[in-house]
Amino acid sequence: MDKKSTLALTVVALAAGAALGILFAPDAGKATRGNIARKGRELKDKLNDMISEGTDLLGQLKSEAGTAASEARNAGKTAADQLSRAAREAASSAKS
Repeated sequence: MDKKSTLALTVVALAAGAALGILFAPDAGKATRGNIARKGRELKDKLNDMISEGTDLLGQLKSEAGTAASEARNAGKTAADQLSRAAREAASSAKS
């Protein structure tokens, strides 16, 4: 299962658990509405935290990918330079 569907499943499970807990609670209507509002705020805060962590992770992965791409470009350039130098040396040796 990919991370996106895992996140969606987690959010749905949290919401369902909160709803079931409130529905079966023996509180009066006003207290239940307060509980619903509180649980909703808690769920919103958890979701915001997860989004923030995901955004941070994506930024880190983007940075690492940029670094890896830069290193790969440099390695390719170095290999091409070495190959070119070796070809020139071989051509020079063949002429002599």
